[in-house]
Amino acid sequence: MDYLDFKKIGFNLNFFWYRARRSLIKLLLIKHKVKNMLVLEVGCGVGSQLASLSNFGNRVLGSDINHEALKKASDLGFNVFYQNMMDPVIEADKYDVICAFDVLEHIEDDGLAISNIYRSLKSHGLFIFSVPAFQFLFSSHDVYMKHYRRYSKSEIKNKIINNNFELLDIFYWNFILFFPTAIMRLFSKKNKPKSDVQIIPKFLNLFLFNILSFENFLIKLGLKFPLGVSLFGVARKK
Repeated sequence: MDYLDFKKIGFNLNFFWYRARRSLIKLLLIKHKVKNMLVLEVGCGVGSQLASLSNFGNRVLGSDINHEALKKASDLGFNVFYQNMMDPVIEADKYDVICAFDVLEHIEDDGLAISNIYRSLKSHGLFIFSVPAFQFLFSSHDVYMKHYRRYSKSEIKNKIINNNFELLDIFYWNFILFFPTAIMRLFSKKNKPKSDVQIIPKFLNLFLFNILSFENFLIKLGLKFPLGVSLFGVARKK
């Protein structure tokens, strides 16, 4: 969970978007046979994803540049440390899996970050990532969250491939809610920066979670949507 979201809604593991995203990540980890491995989540925030990742790795670490987020994650019992992905890699060929969920858009030189992730992975190690999709959706939400960009599928594919990764999988997520989200984002472009993440009624939270859960089910069956609010991908170090 991003620290800015944590400050708004607390360590709320049931918020529909984060809960559905965890379920989708679990599907990806199972599909790509992640088990008993050394796993690093870069940009781990307060650690909401680390507990889930711990079910797939014999050792799971988290890193971030936000000291307050790291303290919260550490207080919750997670093994975390400070790391700036634009700094030179100290330990190359170390991790079996590196995850970056909605992180690359926060990094000014995302190409350098991807290159450093490549160097940090063992041979044939996996890079599992998600990024926000479509630059035309860039809005007050992205400004508030301190995003540098949103991505087209071709842009993130090229950045992954140009850093010598083999791209195994890439797909859109949050298709069913794309159009209402797009309308909301387009009309909020000039608004005061604020996050879309808000405390909402329980019935609405459950309804939205069920929508995304149904979409996850379709993705599990192999369906790929033509667009979505986010992009997910899995790449392998050659």
